[in-house]
Amino acid sequence: MSFRRRTYPELMDNILTRLIGGIAAESYPFPPANSSEPPYQHPLERPPVKKITSVYGLRNGSNYAFKQEVDFMLVDEQVLEWIDGGALPDKGSTFQVNYFSGATSSPVTDIHVGSVARTLMEAAALEMAGLYAQMQVVYDAGFIDTATGKSLDHVVALLGVERALAGYNTVTLEFKRSPGSKGEIFIPAGTRVLSEDATFEYETTAEVKLVDGQTSVKVTGRDLLPANDPIIGGQLSLLAKPISGIEGVSNPDASTLSEQDESDESLRTRARNFLHNSEKATLAAIKNVITRQKLLADVVEHAPGEVEITFHSGDLTPERKKEIEKAIDDVRPAGILMSYQYASAPQSVNIEMRLTTDNSLLTQELRAIQDQVRTKITDYFSKLEVKADGSMNKLIGMVLSDARIQDVRILSVTVDGSDVLNRESGIISLANNPTELGDLTITDPNLPTVLQVSVSFPKNFDSVDQTQIETALTEDIAYLNELNAVEINAGTPPEELARRDLNFGRLALAIPLPSTSRLSLQDFDSVIGTPESPDLPTEEDLGNYEVQWSFVTETGMTYLITDEASTPYQLSPFERLTLGGVEIHVTAPVEEPVDG
Repeated sequence: MSFRRRTYPELMDNILTRLIGGIAAESYPFPPANSSEPPYQHPLERPPVKKITSVYGLRNGSNYAFKQEVDFMLVDEQVLEWIDGGALPDKGSTFQVNYFSGATSSPVTDIHVGSVARTLMEAAALEMAGLYAQMQVVYDAGFIDTATGKSLDHVVALLGVERALAGYNTVTLEFKRSPGSKGEIFIPAGTRVLSEDATFEYETTAEVKLVDGQTSVKVTGRDLLPANDPIIGGQLSLLAKPISGIEGVSNPDASTLSEQDESDESLRTRARNFLHNSEKATLAAIKNVITRQKLLADVVEHAPGEVEITFHSGDLTPERKKEIEKAIDDVRPAGILMSYQYASAPQSVNIEMRLTTDNSLLTQELRAIQDQVRTKITDYFSKLEVKADGSMNKLIGMVLSDARIQDVRILSVTVDGSDVLNRESGIISLANNPTELGDLTITDPNLPTVLQVSVSFPKNFDSVDQTQIETALTEDIAYLNELNAVEINAGTPPEELARRDLNFGRLALAIPLPSTSRLSLQDFDSVIGTPESPDLPTEEDLGNYEVQWSFVTETGMTYLITDEASTPYQLSPFERLTLGGVEIHVTAPVEEPVDG
């Protein structure tokens, strides 16, 4: 049952309209049954209609007096039509219309302020408005969201929940951000935290968030059982339900006794959580237990009365398996046959993608975009059912939901080195394999990788020309950026792929030093495999000249190449480089110079 409180002005309109022979409070549903799209029209019951005097209804959950020729108009002396762009009633609500028809007549003609009829009607309307106000209070007292004080106590008592009075245990809970995670992280009110042995369970009393760059945040937590003993600092350490981006939680200090009764808002939050978490004898209840156990599993009802659970959480000890099955047995429906399968841990899905973003954005905004993309894709794979394939279109849709991203291309999707992306069908072949997001490589031309070069040599050796080195690096970077601006596929020749591998020898050959002869990367690639191809220099060939190449990616990761043993840096498809700078370091002279 729904209820709308009618105010004094509306009641007065209704009474006066009826008093002088009009049609009062004629009710209509919105939207009309015969019109699911604008323009919405409502034929009135008693045509011809001379004039609509007023229309009252709900808008955004509150009483609203709609305006003629602004929100609605009269069409053909019979139809009330809502004007495009005007205010509309809430969908699913009813509104009331006051109007005069052609057959209107009444012996009462004087309804001006101060007249006998008007005075009597005002008194009646005032009393009716008071009754509606009291009915509103009674109506609100029946719902968790609107009841207050003692009324709220009576509502939540139906669930077996009682207001926590002064004297229950409270603690300060500290949530810590996972290393490397970025962006805002919301921690809702009612988030539950347990001790290691699950003896104590507390919940947060307010919503908090970690802003980007904030490593930890604190919020008050309350014991779910008022009769529990106090706890010591550090006793709470487990999240009942993991939160993406949160590494851990703890209570730095021992609990204390509260000095005030629980507030209405806190009691509402606890009652809602009770409704959600107390569900039993359903598949949802079983899934909730699995989540609380920090496990990944498929819950399938193969036939009425038969449920199979397949866990994908790696190796579990026999004791741990018994604990899990006992927790599920506590909430399973009576008479249901449960079977358990323990499969391997999830496989990592590695993805390479290229973003095209608005080139007017700042670097901080571009990095925030990549963090949000990473969060969305991580969440997608964490919720993907084991029996289901992945969808390239869904991934693209999630990424493009940010208006700042103009285009996205998924370059590759691999599992254990095998390509699992079917571009023709848009399917990522993952069915029957538990998966999670592994390495996500995102390239964005607006966020190039920064190359920084450092050269060191003894004071008694020939100095290097910094300008000459910068010019050479600029030339090589331009070549690499042009080379890498094309898509790589399964048919790309190995020699073409090798040009994107930047190892010590190739980089050392391309840098101008007094001890070696420079050959640009483009010139070297043009003669490789021919008799004119030179040998790549070694550390020994550089003599006392030491060079370090640093590649700083858009994610902040730094890759160093300092010697022949260093892992080569491989350019991702469409990755761009930019020169960050060249540093020259002169060291102490050597007693016995080594010939370069």
